[in-house]
Amino acid sequence: MKKLGLLSISFLLIGVLSSCDLLINRAAKQYDLVLSPKELSVAQGASKEFTLEVKPLTGSLTVATTEVELTTSLPTGITLEPTTLTIATGEKARTITVTVAKTAALVQDLEVEFKAVRDGLAAYSTLNLSVTESSQ
Repeated sequence: MKKLGLLSISFLLIGVLSSCDLLINRAAKQYDLVLSPKELSVAQGASKEFTLEVKPLTGSLTVATTEVELTTSLPTGITLEPTTLTIATGEKARTITVTVAKTAALVQDLEVEFKAVRDGLAAYSTLNLSVTESSQ
C-alpha cells in the first residue's frame, strides 16, 4: 500500500511540475517572429523581397530592442541583405532582399531560419526558399 501511495504522489508531483514548466514558458514568450511571405521562389539572376516583423503575443512589448540574425548557411550564389538587424519597440516590419546569382544552383524548399532575441528570450521563424531556372 505504501508503494502505491508513493507512486501516486510521484505522478502527481511530475504532473504539477510539468504544468508549472508549461505555464512559465508560455508566460515568458512575449512575441513571435513573423515572416511574410513564408515561402519565396526566386529565379536565377533575380531578386525578391520579404518582410520580417516582431509581433507581441498579447498587449505590447516592453521597451527593448530585438536582435535578429540569419542562422542558416546559404548555398553559393544566394545572398540576403541584411543578415542581421536590430528592431526597436514599435518599429514596423523590415524588408529583407534575397538575391540569386545567375550561376546559383537550383534549390527547392531550402529552410532559411531566423532567430530573434529580446529580453533574453528567443523566437525562431523559417522562410522556405526555392531557386528556379531563369526564363531568359
